[in-house]
Amino acid sequence: MRWLLIFFIIMPIVELYILVYLSKIIGFWYTLFSVILIGMLGFHLARSQGFLLFKTARREFALGRVPGNEVLDALIVMTAGLLLITPGLITDTVGVTILIPRVRTRLRNIIKQWLLHQIKLGTWKFNIWRL
Repeated sequence: MRWLLIFFIIMPIVELYILVYLSKIIGFWYTLFSVILIGMLGFHLARSQGFLLFKTARREFALGRVPGNEVLDALIVMTAGLLLITPGLITDTVGVTILIPRVRTRLRNIIKQWLLHQIKLGTWKFNIWRL
């Protein structure tokens, strides 16, 4: 939990530094245009991939199967969407990259292996955070 707090403090500072540095190199308007363009591209990719995943999950349900991979893919797409609404080039780049189907499949397999390993070790716990 501590690393998450550090991430949310450090990441905006790094993103701001990169945006200021980039605007000095290519200019303010080109930097602004780049951030907006990447965000729009990412939004379009997240939306289209989300609809595709929803369609695939519906097909799996219609065939009487539980859509396991589709649920994990949906979580990955949702994470990418959250990264894309965060202003900055690093988060936008990571978000768009995660939306590429091959990258998402690889990431899904890594997460599945990690989860299976945690379950086998008996260290996986599902806790609901209390506010």
